[in-house]
Amino acid sequence: MADAVTPFPAIIAFPSPATPPAPYAPRCAFAQTRDQWILQSDCELSAALDLPAHVTLDGGGHTMTLAGDAESFESAAIRGAGGVVNLTVDGSHLLPLAPTCFAAITLAAPARIAHTTVRNIQFGDAGHTAIGIEIAAFDGAATLVHDVALENISGAGLYLTGNGKVRAERVSSSVVTVAVQATGNISATLRDVAVEDAQADVLAQDQSRVRIQDSRVTGEHIAADQAIIHQGAVTFIGAGVREQARRPTAASAAAPHDLLG
Repeated sequence: MADAVTPFPAIIAFPSPATPPAPYAPRCAFAQTRDQWILQSDCELSAALDLPAHVTLDGGGHTMTLAGDAESFESAAIRGAGGVVNLTVDGSHLLPLAPTCFAAITLAAPARIAHTTVRNIQFGDAGHTAIGIEIAAFDGAATLVHDVALENISGAGLYLTGNGKVRAERVSSSVVTVAVQATGNISATLRDVAVEDAQADVLAQDQSRVRIQDSRVTGEHIAADQAIIHQGAVTFIGAGVREQARRPTAASAAAPHDLLG
């Protein structure tokens, strides 16, 4: 006899009993459908949450508080290859111990993250890097970041890597080391981005390309290696590109704005 399929969402709880949260904190419970996990209430997360491929985590407007030793999450607290919407992630209950690099949310493209806040991801040791949201876009895959707030992060608010494309719209960033960091061969467009109290608004490295449109990013822009940042009529060119300009080739004859694609 075939298994019956119910149209109603299943309720699942996380983390597993092997890593229970503190007694006073509710476990993170989700209503689960084929392509969505919907958070049922504010909760505390003390172990990494790995979302199945193509599944969207809908926070339902709730707050997920990260707690305990950040090393127990390994590289990221929430990992997925689908989407995250309507969620606040707060790291104020994390212990200062951390892996070398820790992200509150990591998404592999193609993905979408919207109406989401990440705040209070802080590690005092300079040897530990905190990231609010990491987007890994490879094989030309695209990701949309929309209506996101990044607050009080001792590292990169939004970290972009890979060789795909990322479009970030309506992003606010405050009290961060770097608001947006782009690496690899990523091509990123930033639109309606506002930054306050950051050591650098945009850091582009490797061969990344960043285009800034209609944004309030008036702080420092750093283009390193062969990276290029384009904002209006101003182009910031990495040291590697400048070195190529001293030895002209057919590839380097193109104007900087042509290299942005």
